[in-house]
Amino acid sequence: MREDSHKKPSVPDSYRRPRGHHSRSRQKRKGAVPLAKAGRRGKKETRGLHPSGNKEVLVHRPEELQQVDENEAARIASKVGGRKRENILRTAHREGVKVLNGDTDQFETNESSSQDEEVEGE
Repeated sequence: MREDSHKKPSVPDSYRRPRGHHSRSRQKRKGAVPLAKAGRRGKKETRGLHPSGNKEVLVHRPEELQQVDENEAARIASKVGGRKRENILRTAHREGVKVLNGDTDQFETNESSSQDEEVEGE
């Protein structure tokens, strides 16, 4: 974590080594932001996974959801527009695929209400 990033919104969290002459972090003083050190890695089996424990798969089209396994979760690419994003979320809800950056629960109420309307129309 970069020094003073919690104080100023203009300073991002990405780590940079403190090089200031009077820097408390560089001098390793008490109460300062700790420096990054070797030996602070996660477990080998969980390293690189999403916090939910699933492996992330980047998805651009609804057809790509068929390649997502049960121990994987889909992440919709940032360049995907609204209409295609909605199609991907509907397909994921139907197939039971977990989407990390989308709410598939919103389609549960919409699909059940549309099915009720079809039954009433008969």
